[in-house]
Amino acid sequence: MTLEDRLARSLHEGLARLDVPPGDLDGARRAGGRLRRRRRVVAAVVAAAVAVTGLGVLAWDREADDRVTDPAGSGSWQRMDDAPVPGRAMPLAGWTGEEALFVGGDLEPCPPAADCVVPSVPARDGAAYDPDAQEWRVIAEAPVPMGYWFRTTMVDDTMVIVGDGRWWAYDAGDDAWTRLPAPPAPTEDTGSISSADGRVLAMSRRGRVQVLDLAARTWSELPAAPRRLVGAVVATDDGVVVSGPTRGDGTGVVAQIWDGSSWSEVPVPQRNSFRHWTGERLVELDPQRGADGERAGGILDPATREWSPLPDRLTDSAGGGWSVNAAEGPLILGWGYLYDDRDGSWARQAPRPEAAQTEGVSAVWADGRVIVFGGVDSSAQSYEPVSQAWAWRP
Repeated sequence: MTLEDRLARSLHEGLARLDVPPGDLDGARRAGGRLRRRRRVVAAVVAAAVAVTGLGVLAWDREADDRVTDPAGSGSWQRMDDAPVPGRAMPLAGWTGEEALFVGGDLEPCPPAADCVVPSVPARDGAAYDPDAQEWRVIAEAPVPMGYWFRTTMVDDTMVIVGDGRWWAYDAGDDAWTRLPAPPAPTEDTGSISSADGRVLAMSRRGRVQVLDLAARTWSELPAAPRRLVGAVVATDDGVVVSGPTRGDGTGVVAQIWDGSSWSEVPVPQRNSFRHWTGERLVELDPQRGADGERAGGILDPATREWSPLPDRLTDSAGGGWSVNAAEGPLILGWGYLYDDRDGSWARQAPRPEAAQTEGVSAVWADGRVIVFGGVDSSAQSYEPVSQAWAWRP
């Protein structure tokens, strides 16, 4: 599989490695706590006012299309010092609250249309960047190569990683790796993981939500949902949401909501699973359309069961090949757009710097700014991975 193919699959999964990004839950709770109190006052009125086949559908304000502005914010991309590790494509990324972590990735990405004998050479090394001090440091080498297909989530300053059937934790404060116990049931290799309050959530292959208490190093399991889904799991302020297709063709997506005591189900007219919690809503920022014209992404408020489509003006080519995807609380950057869930506004991201790599980059929100590292210089005949790093603040 070429790097181009892998990028397409990664984008189609919809920020698949950003299950609950670094700082996401803390930032989301701060941003969402005040709004949640106001929302509950009107939730019953809204839910009664709109219903389509049992799903409250909140029609997106058509003026929202006019809020797609250009460019995003007033900032621009700034070149940082190169990382002190070899170049790579699609490293794993996370935010500790002080440093942006980049671990593993593909050291020898395969050029498009090439028939590579070894499709991927994962890295074991990594680096951390302190945006306040503007300094890099090399971190302890991982016990095993960390491929781009591994999944991550952050618990404070610890990056939890699952891949190839094994679980690991990297403690940035101690600069140390530890092996974590495996869950009772195997998880999907391409499945999502999420975290909240020191616990990590993962879907088993039989469709059950498994919960790792990171401090105790013990696993438990939520009660089975009425319908078996093999999809994405996301921790919210009030519980857990599992979403995924109900049919073999990948369509018929539903969201199953665990409120701490019972499950409920909401059908959503989109093609992809939800992978990000903003503090108020679940958002899948993927403007692609299927053959039936249905969008891959959408927005769901699990408290009111209201679903909103993405604005019509969003396209899947706004990024111009600049595949920067990152999410933190109410802010989501992806597909060339910046979405702010606090006011539902959209903006096109700042244009890609001419000198920046175009493919295979990884990005993370870091205290209000986006840090980008890695990628491939596709203009070079050798298709070499790079150690470039960029920063942008909206």
